[in-house]
This record gives sequence, structure tokens and C-alpha cells, in this order.
Amino acid sequence: MEHQKLPEQFEATMSCRIDRRVIGEDLVVLCISGRITGQHVEMLRDLLEEEADALAIDLKNVSLVDREAVKLLACCETNGTELRNCPLYIREWVTRERAETEARPSEPCKGKKRGGRRNNEHRTTNRF
Repeated sequence: MEHQKLPEQFEATMSCRIDRRVIGEDLVVLCISGRITGQHVEMLRDLLEEEADALAIDLKNVSLVDREAVKLLACCETNGTELRNCPLYIREWVTRERAETEARPSEPCKGKKRGGRRNNEHRTTNRF
């Protein structure tokens, strides 16, 4: 299968999509697709901090991440968020980032332990 590079004007406008799914009474899964880049990190961090105690992030359809996104994912995992369907290259990068963060106690992981909104919506979609 041959892959073609998108013209630059399309690459610049591509974004990520987040589908919020509530499973059972207390598990929220954020299904992310597309690209997660530094411009999305603060908004994603805000969404994560609003969620209930049990949270998972499904990365099955993520096509690209940058270092800021990996730092956020590593922080989330450190704080108890499950990373599901994580592509191998992202898993390896998150693992390295977590090891580096643990080696630098002067730079603690930003974010909070799970806590926040409890909302039984079945699906909400955010795009950015």
C-alpha cells in the first residue's frame, strides 16, 4: 500500500477528535483520534481534570503525537489513568518519559489524581 503525503495546507488544519463514552456507572473512556499536538494539550488536560475517578484514554486511532502530548499522557498514566490501545511507538515514548520524569523529582508531574465530575452522558464529542 502506497501512502501519499498530504499537501501542507491540509496538514496544518488536521486536528484531533475526542469521543467521551461512559461505561457502566463509573468509567469514562476518552477515545481520541487524529493528531495530538502541543496546541491541544491544555484543552485535553482541562477535559481530563473534569472527569470522574475511573478514567481511560483510548489511543487506537491516534495517528501522531508530539513531545508535549507524550508528557501529558505520561502524567495521566502516573496519576492513574489507563492508556488503552496505545500504539507501540507511543507506548515506548510514554514509558521513556515516565522514567525521565521519575529521575527528575524537581519536575513533578502536573495534573491531579482522579476526581471531579460524575456525569452519566453516554457520548459527547469534542473537536479541536
